[in-house]
Amino acid sequence: MKTTMGLWIDHRKAVIVKVSDRGEETIVMESKVEKQPGRFDGVRSTTPYESQKVPADGKQDIKFADQLNSS
Repeated sequence: MKTTMGLWIDHRKAVIVKVSDRGEETIVMESKVEKQPGRFDGVRSTTPYESQKVPADGKQDIKFADQLNSS
């Protein structure tokens, strides 16, 4: 039997699965990067001027990318 491997990656973890003659092996690697900031449960705020208190998405994305690159 040949060796087959699978890989699943997101911002929080990576899962590597290897299946071969010797059996199955699974490796889980957790990320130490904080969750990307966003709204709670997708609920839109009704507070006036609330959008001015939240940093622009571009700045949040840059900070998140910096965390990923430094890990």
